[in-house]
Amino acid sequence: MLELEERLYEFTKMHDEYIRDWNQAMSSGDTSAVDRMSEDYYVTFFKR
Repeated sequence: MLELEERLYEFTKMHDEYIRDWNQAMSSGDTSAVDRMSEDYYVTFFKR
């Protein structure tokens, strides 16, 4: 169980950092900070 908790912690940390950088990229237009997604992380865009 400890390994699973550690993996969840690491994913949550990476996710939160990415969301912070994503919000900055959307404000500034500079997307260079968000070009680091791992192969296991996907983003989906929905159009209204």
